[in-house]
Amino acid sequence: MKKLANKLNSLSAIMTPMLMLIMAVWIESGILFYRALKDSMEDPFRWAASILFGFSVAMPILLTSIHTEILPGVKIAGKKIGFPELFGLFSTILVLMLFDVFATRERHVSWYVLVGFLSVFIGLIDYLYAHLYVGKQKADSDEINTQRELEHKTTMLEDAQLQLEEYHEKLLEATKRHKASQLRLNEAHEKLNEIEEKFTCPYCKEVLEIKPGNALKNHKHRCDKNPSNQQL
Repeated sequence: MKKLANKLNSLSAIMTPMLMLIMAVWIESGILFYRALKDSMEDPFRWAASILFGFSVAMPILLTSIHTEILPGVKIAGKKIGFPELFGLFSTILVLMLFDVFATRERHVSWYVLVGFLSVFIGLIDYLYAHLYVGKQKADSDEINTQRELEHKTTMLEDAQLQLEEYHEKLLEATKRHKASQLRLNEAHEKLNEIEEKFTCPYCKEVLEIKPGNALKNHKHRCDKNPSNQQL
């Protein structure tokens, strides 16, 4: 039952009756053209012209129903009058003319009531179904666009995740290099301290130039702050 409901709710299921409505318009308009061409041409050209004229009416209606969102429409009292409304109106007029209701010959009132009811009924069905088709098509189009946008954002998110992982790996490598450099710097600093201690006077704390020989020893003997020198 769920599969059946999904199929009935799909755009393809709604498209099939819509095509049948377009076929009915083709036939009805073809009949009207056949009547209108009565004094213009003879059969079989009259039949051929009627079929072609009917097709030239039905096919634009089909294409218009598919691309109705890009049509400007007309606003009356703040409400947009688009394809569904016009399709329902002209379907009603088409059925009235098909039954030749505007003919001069008189008919019984019941016939006019029947034809009027059928015309309004068919026009209402055409309007509702065209409105349903346009709405369903827009909903499916919005769903497809949303799905595409979601896929695009998902792809962008995956790319950003990959870049983040790459940056994280590079950061780890840079951190390791920094730690290694810091370790070498500490070792160099310790060695420098050791060297400074060897060439620093314990009395005046002066760091002597690193020279070969006994420069530090000679300085200590001459240093003014050497207690031995101060006693002298």
